[in-house]
Amino acid sequence: TLFRSVGEHDALGLFVELVVALEFLTVGQGDTLWSLAQEHAEGDPRDWIAQVVTINALSSSELTPGQQIALP
Repeated sequence: TLFRSVGEHDALGLFVELVVALEFLTVGQGDTLWSLAQEHAEGDPRDWIAQVVTINALSSSELTPGQQIALP
């Protein structure tokens, strides 16, 4: 587990700093963001996928076996 500070702007445009705990996962054969969301997401899997894409600065939703990704 790694704790990461993440800055965001809230609804009023104010900068808010958040601390999130990250877990790391090695992508396996056949893993997709959707399949991982079904295993790990608490709540709407689309929100979880959006967080994973942002945290990992992914340019696409495709994952490669052996790739290390951080999970919220």
